[in-house]
Amino acid sequence: MTTLKPGQKAPRSGQYEIIGPRGGRTGIERTVTKGEPFPPTPKLGGQYRLVAPIREGRAKAETMRVIDETSARYSTVLKRLAER
Repeated sequence: MTTLKPGQKAPRSGQYEIIGPRGGRTGIERTVTKGEPFPPTPKLGGQYRLVAPIREGRAKAETMRVIDETSARYSTVLKRLAER
């Protein structure tokens, strides 16, 4: 299977497992959207391997849901601070 290095852009959206520096499985996964760079791995020399692809529309919808939830929380915190 193909492995990808941190900083490379994801060829497709999905769940990617971090592969250790010596090629062993770590059980740690990251969700990466197509075109986004892979984040640094916990250990130097780690790489990523696609475990479960995600349909593009689903990945965008999930991203928007997280943004909406974060915005709502941020708005609530600002309102509470303004009330003080």
